[in-house]
Amino acid sequence: MKLAVMCKWPPFVGGETTKAYFMVKSLTKYFKIDVFSCGWELKTHESCKIPYNEISELTFDGKINLFSSSFFQRPNFIPEYNPLSEKISSLFIESNENEKYDVILAWYLLPFGVAAYISSKTTKVPYIVQHAGSDISRIFSGTRILQPLLIEVFRNAKFVFSYPGVLQLFRDVLRIENIVVAHHHYLLDPKLFRVDKKDAISYIEKYLTPEQMDKLYKWNEENRLIILKPGKLSRYKGIKEFLDILSKKEDLSGIIVGAGKMREFVIKREKTSDNLIYVDAVPPWSMPYFYSISNIVLHLEINFPVKNHRSLIPLDAQLSGKPVISNTQSFIINDSLYFKISNSERNLIESVLEKISKIKTISLDEKRHEKIIENFAKSHDIYVTNIKKVIEASAFE
Repeated sequence: MKLAVMCKWPPFVGGETTKAYFMVKSLTKYFKIDVFSCGWELKTHESCKIPYNEISELTFDGKINLFSSSFFQRPNFIPEYNPLSEKISSLFIESNENEKYDVILAWYLLPFGVAAYISSKTTKVPYIVQHAGSDISRIFSGTRILQPLLIEVFRNAKFVFSYPGVLQLFRDVLRIENIVVAHHHYLLDPKLFRVDKKDAISYIEKYLTPEQMDKLYKWNEENRLIILKPGKLSRYKGIKEFLDILSKKEDLSGIIVGAGKMREFVIKREKTSDNLIYVDAVPPWSMPYFYSISNIVLHLEINFPVKNHRSLIPLDAQLSGKPVISNTQSFIINDSLYFKISNSERNLIESVLEKISKIKTISLDEKRHEKIIENFAKSHDIYVTNIKKVIEASAFE
């Protein structure tokens, strides 16, 4: 079977990109896959850096084909407008003349779900759509000007991947029944998170400056506690609060890995801090190495505007065997590694410091953790097989 996947793909960053990337990686053993994206449209603060010697990771060493629209292929319109859905559709329609795809799988309603809708109407290739939490917000908040179109995208799909928390909304409000319950955290392959610390330090050298590497070696020599803060550089993600923690406790060291509008603010802060390293966002296959070199992972969300949202970061940390401090609703597979704190902004910093002190006094039960990882690996294999069956059902129905 030939599968076309329309989704965020590196250099895109974020949880949905990570899930889509690992889904496609897992499905390559069942299908011939082409990916259609728009990563070359991104601005610097929105994207990850991909080392030149790892470009082949974008296609799994040639196992898939990657098509992307480009910022430089933007037609002129008044008012200014970048037709992403139309560009992706056009790439697909042209490719389909030779490839004859059996199914389209689109992840995110805009631009990819709409692109799948246009492509399907044009070529008669059936499609599946996966929405994100932000898609639900776009349908039911603001002016709702896109609501009729986005509902049509759902209704014309063979299947809609959705999350348990919004199933009732789909069935009772939108009257959509072709739902497949998604548990996409099982797309993460736990084998990829088992990284030796020495190998990790050697690997991440490609992302750090010589000065940053010297700083990291010094921290390790001093046996300092290293706290990793991955994710978007946004006021909603607790960046300022993390920097305040490092200012209060200079015996702690922090590594921030991410992209976003606060990038310049973080870079400026790093220049005057001996206990901070900032690294531009890295692609999904590189993140496990950063988890490996850390002692604790911190994940914060403060007044985050997307309600139906659950970050992968706490799960990544647990798969890596690292304790995670979080104030969000999270996937918990090893409760001994998950440290929940209050969502109160006033007490947040104190709560984090209290949990750090507690983590210092405990050690990981290796035997129990190995069993948890083993069970997660089985669930991963089962889940990927189930997605395969949904794709096949879409083509042959």
